[in-house]
Amino acid sequence: MQDTKKKKPLTFPIRVTMMSLLLAITLGLSGWLTWFNYSRSSQQALDTAENIITKNNDIIFGQYRQIMDPAYVLAEAMTGSAELMDGAPRTLEHPATRTLLKTLDAYPRFLLAYQGFEDGSFHQVTRLYNEPEFRQFLGAPDNAAYGLLILPARDKVGAAVTEQWLFLDKQYEPVAKAEAIQTNYDPRLRPWYGKAMQQDRAVNSGLYLYAHPHVAGLTISRQLSGDKKSVIGLDLPMAELARFLRMNRFSLSSKSFFFNDKKQITVFPDDRYGTVTEKDPVGGKDRVRFTNVQELPFPEVGAVVEAIHQGGTFGHAFFTLGGRDYVRMVTRIPSKYSETEFLAHVAPVDELLGAVLEVRTYSLILSLFGTTIALLLVFLISRRFSEAIQLLAQETDHIRQFQLDLPFKFSSHITELSRLGESMETMKTALRIFGQYVPKSLVKQLIQSQQQIQLGGESKEVTLLFTDVADFTTISEKVEAQELITALTAYFQSLGSTILDYKGTIDKYIGDAVMAFWNAPLDQPDHVRLGCMAALEGRYKSNQQNKVWREAGQVEMYTRFGMHTGTVVVGNVGSSDRMNYTAIGASVNLAARLEGLNKYYGTQILVSEDVKRGAGQGFLFRSVDVVVPKGAIQTTPVYELLGMLEGPANLMVDATQIAWCAQWEQVYAHYRARRWDEALMLMEAMTAQRNDDKLVTLFQARCQHFKENPPPEDWNGAEQFKTK
Repeated sequence: MQDTKKKKPLTFPIRVTMMSLLLAITLGLSGWLTWFNYSRSSQQALDTAENIITKNNDIIFGQYRQIMDPAYVLAEAMTGSAELMDGAPRTLEHPATRTLLKTLDAYPRFLLAYQGFEDGSFHQVTRLYNEPEFRQFLGAPDNAAYGLLILPARDKVGAAVTEQWLFLDKQYEPVAKAEAIQTNYDPRLRPWYGKAMQQDRAVNSGLYLYAHPHVAGLTISRQLSGDKKSVIGLDLPMAELARFLRMNRFSLSSKSFFFNDKKQITVFPDDRYGTVTEKDPVGGKDRVRFTNVQELPFPEVGAVVEAIHQGGTFGHAFFTLGGRDYVRMVTRIPSKYSETEFLAHVAPVDELLGAVLEVRTYSLILSLFGTTIALLLVFLISRRFSEAIQLLAQETDHIRQFQLDLPFKFSSHITELSRLGESMETMKTALRIFGQYVPKSLVKQLIQSQQQIQLGGESKEVTLLFTDVADFTTISEKVEAQELITALTAYFQSLGSTILDYKGTIDKYIGDAVMAFWNAPLDQPDHVRLGCMAALEGRYKSNQQNKVWREAGQVEMYTRFGMHTGTVVVGNVGSSDRMNYTAIGASVNLAARLEGLNKYYGTQILVSEDVKRGAGQGFLFRSVDVVVPKGAIQTTPVYELLGMLEGPANLMVDATQIAWCAQWEQVYAHYRARRWDEALMLMEAMTAQRNDDKLVTLFQARCQHFKENPPPEDWNGAEQFKTK
């Protein structure tokens, strides 16, 4: 009999089926998620690494330009110096000596300033203050501020001459002499001389080792065509740049350095490897040279240099060395600065991607567990790492946009991510310090807006400040051009930094004058107070500087200030290819006119009633007059800003000033009320106390005139001015 029963299909328990299915899904999803997270996290980490290394390169190169550009400008400016063109034999009394000394005073980044002539003679001044190692190298006394070296002409290139140093104090007076020795130093054999003689512009010698002291640096030199051909040179040591390299490490093992086309390290963050001291095989004396890259204990640095030497590409690249992956970036220094120098950065990739590799391992392990728990863990871990990397990327964007004051709270138990977060915070700190030297409020606003810069403006209340140097035309006719430039540089440096310290926006420099304003481009609720404090601080610093100049027998620059608060149009004015951020309007003209009225009234800081009202109770003002400036149609009460009642000690008024101001306000009240006799009686008592107040003298004459020739009944006391 045939068996007709159907064969039962193979079956499995639902528990096994569900577990097998979930396991298959889990393994598939976890594998895909692992790959996806690894790929995305790796790319984000690589992008972040490239952003960091690029920003680090921009910071260091920006510092390099901050060092280099002023040297080029100054070298070109020196071609107009009559003292340096004078071919007479150099001595301490020669005018060129003082010119070189003042150059070092005005630009403290220069270590030496010198001039080499075609006959082999040489004239050099050296700054010794704040340079203890250099002072010890020359054997100079402790009170020596400068060193002066003058080498005579010679018949033969490289012939020996007598070298003797003369040491000067800060007043340029001799304090000691060094023992005379023989030297073969010839400026014509130095790289800075030969390169400058070949071109009619300021040139860069490239990094090399100075003859004295034996430190690495470069020289910006310029050919001069005076009575006899010569070359002026300014030395810029690279020690400051090396310190900056140390401050800008972007990972634990990262290295930033400069090298040349001879495979030599010219600037390295670790001073132990910047130069090598060895015995000269000819003379047996110690000599200093740059470190050859093969002498470094860092093979990754050698790999970067060798790759460029073999024709490798600039920019970002990845390479493997000793089983470890590295990322590097190399930038050629522009030919304006050097034709043979490069800036390089290198860092291990695993310091940036180590956390991502851990994610991949954890994801594979977690995929063996149940579907819900496995998927949840994969999701949480991937999201955790993705958010961490995204946070670092966002912070990099903040740094790019100069948003350096935003809080950055980042913590991770992954060593590499934690170090990356610390490096990010270190970078922000370095940039924040650097930003103290660069006014960036306008640039910051433009970057944040993400809009194209356009012509036009907005109506806004601002506090305006105009300054001017009294009798500047007369001063410029009496003072030599070089001395005037030096004085103006110090003057504008002091006044400009004061305005910036009190958050002002410098609009422009007009000859000897400065125009500035507050409350634009950024809103400043206390803009009137900030403007008044800036004017008082500027007056204090100007008076202190004049005291120094007066004691030195130099020209003084007495500064007068005019201030007004009013509505103006602020914005970009000009053409599409060249525009200026400025303020325009009647309020601007009034502030400028008030500055000019200081001369008539004998005041130093003249302000409008709007400034007095907006400044608050913390300042002492005295009434001056009611005026109608040239070009105006309305009367304007004006006041003299004397100082602060509470605040910094150097800005505060004393009891004598307060009492004098109180007496004057009584006089002014009598004057406004036409009580000429009472006003004259009080002013007579005031002049008995002191006779140097021009405003009192002016009103004495005015009251006497009105006493003898009474004004009409509709007299409002306003003084009409027909000139500026």
